[in-house]
Amino acid sequence: MRDLQLHGNVFEDEIPTSLQTLRGLEFLYLSCNKFSGRIPMFLGDLPFLIYLNLSFNDLEGEVPLVEASVTILVEGNNNICGGVPKLHLATCVTSSSDKKRKGPSIKPLTPIIIGISFLGLLAFFFIIHLRRKRMRNNVSYNFPMTNSGEFHLHTFIKLLKASRNPIKSVLGAMVLCIKESLVKMEQQLQ
Repeated sequence: MRDLQLHGNVFEDEIPTSLQTLRGLEFLYLSCNKFSGRIPMFLGDLPFLIYLNLSFNDLEGEVPLVEASVTILVEGNNNICGGVPKLHLATCVTSSSDKKRKGPSIKPLTPIIIGISFLGLLAFFFIIHLRRKRMRNNVSYNFPMTNSGEFHLHTFIKLLKASRNPIKSVLGAMVLCIKESLVKMEQQLQ
């Protein structure tokens, strides 16, 4: 394939890495889409590329270096830098935070962490509510404890360590502890 025209299709996300398999590509039109993220460096390695149009997307970062004979268009991408000098783009600045990022992003875990925190707070306020109710009714009941009166924290920690998915373990253990507490309290209130 020599000519690939994908302009004006409202494609989203990153430019597909599968394009690097099209080694005979001469003309690549990716303009007027909603591509985002960094411009893949492999675009500069396409050996027969003559024309590359990346205009009017949401691309960011460094423009790949291409041969001087390649026509490259990047208008309408406000967060790009570097690349071929004839583009007259700002020099790319790498921040120290970019260099330090090696691990996975915490963004995907944020809803899970918020959910676990919410469940913990909900359980806390429910226990306070039940304690106040017990004081008013002068009823006694026990939380999930061993015969010696110790809370099952060691069992909870063992479950957490043995699990391959600690988030599911925490949620499961919290649900089991809350359920066990509720069942015992309900039995003692009757």
